Amino acid sequence: MTSRHAPAGLITNGDSQPEEEYDNWQEKPKCKHPYCRNGLFFDVEPPHTHAQCHNCHQMARCRDSANESGTFRLRRCANCHLDQYCSKECQKEAWRNPGSKEACKFFANLCKESARIAGTPNAWPDLAEWARFHHNAIMNATLACCIMNKDARPNVSSTHVLLLDVEYRNDPTIPVERKFDLITAEFLHKDDPQMVTLYPLVGASRDNAVLASKRECGASYWGTGSYLILTHFRLGDPQPGMEIVPYYKHFGIDKHYVMNAMLACRNPLFQLKENMELGRKMCFCCSGRPEGALECCCGGWTHEKRTDSDL
Repeated sequence: MTSRHAPAGLITNGDSQPEEEYDNWQEKPKCKHPYCRNGLFFDVEPPHTHAQCHNCHQMARCRDSANESGTFRLRRCANCHLDQYCSKECQKEAWRNPGSKEACKFFANLCKESARIAGTPNAWPDLAEWARFHHNAIMNATLACCIMNKDARPNVSSTHVLLLDVEYRNDPTIPVERKFDLITAEFLHKDDPQMVTLYPLVGASRDNAVLASKRECGASYWGTGSYLILTHFRLGDPQPGMEIVPYYKHFGIDKHYVMNAMLACRNPLFQLKENMELGRKMCFCCSGRPEGALECCCGGWTHEKRTDSDL
């Protein structure tokens, strides 16, 4: 994939008009909405994921998942470094699903390409771990963009993609949640000139993603959101072959959010930028403790008493 020169601003709707924000967002006045002060994207409980087996969906935080030693570990696929499984049997079973093997092979090739460009075998695993850390924030930012545009574009989830340009920080001392700097974030139509060569990467797997989303959401299915991350492992390198590497994700959208969510006052892409700069997860906990769970959704950190300076 050839390199692209990213514009200098964060764009929300694909109209190529950068929106400016306070230079120092840490000093920006806070509104009084609790969800805004907590850095959330809207006022209803946000969709989010928990670490679980890609096949049987057994959660890593459940006692029933523990082995004889009293611990339980999900192991990532050694090829793509993305999907996690509780056993080899679950991995083999998952590969029987349409498109699973092909997706694994596609990302495994990107893993090799990333290592070649970055000069380190850690490049793609770092991206996979960083994307996993920030997935809930990226997913909710994408959803907020869909909600923001749904009246003017009723089928926005099928026509638009959140496009992120990020740069790799190849430094082993930097924690994984801050390994990549956000260059730009744009919510673009698939026919936008910037997306002409990029959308096929997302579109190739979209049909299977839509089917999976409909199974997940059932009668409350509204759409399938998508985001695409373009990673510069050696930004500015003029040598041929130092291209950007893509990573994409789809997720189901429930009607509940589209019909009931009140968007936060802040532009969702600026909130996403802040989360990434700070290496911070969404400040949220569903308090979900499924039967046998060892801890709540967030592990306890969001319940700690905080002052205004923490927000």
